[in-house]
Amino acid sequence: MSEFASTDRLIPRPVSPITEDDHDIFRTFVNGSDEFTLQPLGSSSDVTSLSLRACPYSVEERDVETLPGNPTRHVKGLRNLILDWNLELFALISSTVSLSSLIILLAYQDNEPLSTWTVPLSLNTVVSILSVIIKTPLAFTVGTCIGQGKWAWFSKRQGPLSAFVAIEEAGRGPLGSLTLMWKLGFRHWVCFGAGITLALLAIDPFLQGLVQYVGEMSQTGEIGASMMRSRGLDVGEWYRKIQSTRRLDGQAVHFDCYGHMQPDIGLSLATKIGFVNASILRPVHPPKLSCRTGNCTWPAFSTLGICSSCQDISYTVEKDFQPYGSCGSIHEHEMTNYSIRSSYGQGISPPALLRASGYLNESSKCVEGDDPKIYSRVIFQPNDTHSFRDWDTLLASFAVLQAQEEYWSNKIKWNDTKVYATECALRYCIQVYQPTMINGNLDEGRISVSFEREPSSWQPKETNSSIRAAIEKTFGNLFAWSNETECWMMIPRNDLRLRLLDYDDLLPPDSDIQLIFNITHKSITSMMRSLDFQAMESINRGLLNSRNITATFENVARLMSYQMRDTNGSPVQGKTEQWVIYIKVRWELISGPVLLLLAATLFSARVVMESRGIELETSKSEPLELLLYGFDAKSRDCLRANRKAGKSIEGNIIQLEEAVEGPELRLKEGPK
Repeated sequence: MSEFASTDRLIPRPVSPITEDDHDIFRTFVNGSDEFTLQPLGSSSDVTSLSLRACPYSVEERDVETLPGNPTRHVKGLRNLILDWNLELFALISSTVSLSSLIILLAYQDNEPLSTWTVPLSLNTVVSILSVIIKTPLAFTVGTCIGQGKWAWFSKRQGPLSAFVAIEEAGRGPLGSLTLMWKLGFRHWVCFGAGITLALLAIDPFLQGLVQYVGEMSQTGEIGASMMRSRGLDVGEWYRKIQSTRRLDGQAVHFDCYGHMQPDIGLSLATKIGFVNASILRPVHPPKLSCRTGNCTWPAFSTLGICSSCQDISYTVEKDFQPYGSCGSIHEHEMTNYSIRSSYGQGISPPALLRASGYLNESSKCVEGDDPKIYSRVIFQPNDTHSFRDWDTLLASFAVLQAQEEYWSNKIKWNDTKVYATECALRYCIQVYQPTMINGNLDEGRISVSFEREPSSWQPKETNSSIRAAIEKTFGNLFAWSNETECWMMIPRNDLRLRLLDYDDLLPPDSDIQLIFNITHKSITSMMRSLDFQAMESINRGLLNSRNITATFENVARLMSYQMRDTNGSPVQGKTEQWVIYIKVRWELISGPVLLLLAATLFSARVVMESRGIELETSKSEPLELLLYGFDAKSRDCLRANRKAGKSIEGNIIQLEEAVEGPELRLKEGPK
């Protein structure tokens, strides 16, 4: 064979030019940017080939490896594509189907009670199984594509042997992927596949954190809760005796006179309990409350009740001195009297505290009978009060006098004592509640609302409007005992009606609201009878033990309201609730697996398209392919000799080239 022919066979096959990224990769793997003189195959140069200092090919050695004029390439076509990548395609489909199944399953179970999950395996177990099916095929696909990527890379360009080894190891697991990314410094697209391999390690925490269990109170749908409300009031007893007539403004006014009036026993007892045992028998629950599970809700509802309010009227207290005459061994002892200014009711003397001047141990000797520390008086007409003249639904008003505590400790004199006055009133009102009970603890959920007395209600039955105005001004809702007729005189009136105002914007749409409440004349007068002067002795004793008068009257109003609801007995149905564990899906965590699936698909498509573009055989990372199409004999012998001699072989430059039997790796240049 002529020398000219042998020289032609030594010219390397043309390959693509070496890019800037390739130069960076060379510098990375050969540990020095100027260690080798690299030249793309097929480019013109004064030197016909690269200098192979390790084991250069001779003309005779290259002559035996005659390359075919038109080497056989991989045949394109969809069928061959599917045959070459059938396992990877099946793996991607498996991961996609598993991820889709997981999303559908979680969407179906999201916000559902845990009790609805009846599969023998727990939901977390199913998620773990699907996560394995998602992750394992993706890892397999990315690994094989990384392996195929190294053949594509070295078929297009030359590179160091260490790069070939690093890419091969990256296709086998996370450690190799981490090494490859560190060596390449993220400068090549093959690092994208290595990054996916590392990211697959974090897919388990993402998928395991998808499902969380949250406990919430949930309605059972059963009507297992109820409480009472008052839709009106019609209680007490009275017996008519005679009809009386009085003249007012020159005209006759007719009275109904009742010789017997019996208050409702339940309301009378509730009132006394409220005053006497305010701090002991404070009610915990409304009457006839039923909640089977201890966790219940009720719709907002309106009910008739009693409201209270207290105001300080100490500014009305007046002090005066009176001679007392002889008091035991004390003669002409001066008395100090504290009373509320102005008359307190029609023909009713105002509350007053009268004691001998001086210290307690001196003045007590001059007091006969009980020695009260507190004194109160009740009236029933709004015009006679100081603070509640505009309360047109007044039930009763109490003026309470109490002396400074230092006097009872014998520290100051009675004539130097400060006396406090408080006015507390009870009235009929409309109350709105939206109760909830949690673990047996009731929150009544009182909602503040406005109401009014209907103008046509609680009016005297006299037809003459001028007489009606005079009656209202003079008597109001007053009833009084007549010594002449020995009966209770009352002006005949219409029933009292209350109307709820402006509730639409305050209450939810499912509310059970009654707008108008009726209170009979008999109920009002009999309830007044339970608070009249015969009851004041027990009321005074109750207030004497009270540490907070305002709280005491609030308790009285609450007990009376409960008793009114119990007496009327109109139930409000509620719904039972129970503690339910719900399945909650943290959808933001599904983004990680979805992005990994998309990234693996794009990376695989990139490798397949590149391999198909250069008509490269599909070798992947299969050991058999590496054995069949590894180094040619000369390159292998050269590398073995260098390694046996203790030389580093990782810096040797190699490339995948076509040979007679197929592609093979060839040593292009050794280290300097």
